[in-house]
Amino acid sequence: MRQLKSANLFSLVCAPCLILILSVVSCKKIDNLLTFKIRNEVNFTIPSAIGINTPTLIPTPDVTTNATQNFRNNNTDVNKVKDIRLQSLTLTITSPASATFSPVRSIRIYISAPGVEEKLLAYKENIPTDIGSILNLDVTGEKMDNYVKRDTYSLRTEVITRQAVFQDTSVKAQMEFSVTADL
Repeated sequence: MRQLKSANLFSLVCAPCLILILSVVSCKKIDNLLTFKIRNEVNFTIPSAIGINTPTLIPTPDVTTNATQNFRNNNTDVNKVKDIRLQSLTLTITSPASATFSPVRSIRIYISAPGVEEKLLAYKENIPTDIGSILNLDVTGEKMDNYVKRDTYSLRTEVITRQAVFQDTSVKAQMEFSVTADL
């Protein structure tokens, strides 16, 4: 009976104190990290008359990151950034209004920067034929620090179609990166 009372006393007094102490120690480490989002977007055109079932490279303009200003706005700087990963990449057809992604079988978007090896950024395979004008790509989850920390980076888009595309299709790519940095 006495052991039971001692166990209850421990669980009522010591366990909460131990949890509180561990929480305070953990929070001090977490407090020194900052997480925020960076959003970039770029427009490109899927040209008409591209080959069917053949990879086609789509020219994509360089993306201006405004990285230095983004870091400054979030009370950090490029040297304190620990991790940058793509959270989402959404493609939206902006014209023609009636166009959909149904002719597209698959799409891959690669990222590169001077002096840094090209890396797959996001992709979508086996795109359904009943898809509309918005397509959310699958992200690789890889670190993108060496690209997004720069003032600009380049994207290379590779498209495989399942049917002919008869008119140029304008697409907006919206990217959201998660950034973890020291304060």
